[in-house]
Amino acid sequence: MRLGGAFCEDPSTLWLGLPWIRGGILSGALAAWLVAAGIGLSHGKPLVIAAGGLAGAIIGVFIGGQILTAKLRPYLRRVLEERQDEIARVE
Repeated sequence: MRLGGAFCEDPSTLWLGLPWIRGGILSGALAAWLVAAGIGLSHGKPLVIAAGGLAGAIIGVFIGGQILTAKLRPYLRRVLEERQDEIARVE
């Protein structure tokens, strides 16, 4: 069974959100580093950079999740239609 299996025909679709997460972490950490350097922090700089990276990761996960959801929606809808009987038995 391929990566993604029943949900998509192209396994690379699952990785569409990854650049947004990486970009969010890097841009958040860079922005935090620029802020920390601009205001002259010396002791708390690593903490500020880590917090900026975390904030960027959260934003990146949100954007990547929205893109991934939009790309996978037709496949998920098809799987739900094909397996209605199985889903009805579970409920």
